[in-house]
Amino acid sequence: MTESNVAAEAEYVMRESGAEEFWRTYVCSGTRTNIAHGLPTNRKIKKGDLVMIDIHPTVNRYSADICRTVCAGKPDKEQQEAYDLYLKAQQETIKKVRAGADIGDLEETMHAVLREAGHGEHIFGPPIHGVGIEFEEAPLPPGHAFFHGEKEAPPLPTNVVLAVGNCGLYTGSSE
Repeated sequence: MTESNVAAEAEYVMRESGAEEFWRTYVCSGTRTNIAHGLPTNRKIKKGDLVMIDIHPTVNRYSADICRTVCAGKPDKEQQEAYDLYLKAQQETIKKVRAGADIGDLEETMHAVLREAGHGEHIFGPPIHGVGIEFEEAPLPPGHAFFHGEKEAPPLPTNVVLAVGNCGLYTGSSE
């Protein structure tokens, strides 16, 4: 199966499940999982590859941001350790999400867990962002907000919807 085959299956399932439309579908595998928002290619997925699948179905004009990194087969020790570390960083961040929180502090919580474990060079993309009409929207952490033309985010309002975490931690495994 290729990355493009996975993207096609995801898009079919989104439509079958009621999505009226969707933002671009991203699928990356192997060493390509270090590309945030990587477009799917005809690269064949190999046993042991990490595969990042990032989908954004839209229903009633509202978007979701669903991103998962999976292993084609059983993960090796390094892949499992990276997953466990990423999950820990994500969960530590989620514990701090509440009205009034600073999105920059939330981003720093996630990054600190990864840096302290020696994976600071593997951090990419805004790990936290708002979700609603757009699949990535305000609030965004400082340093990422300018991509969307916004000023630094105020404290989180009540009832804001957030995506916490990209798809995983790229470990730098070879092809």
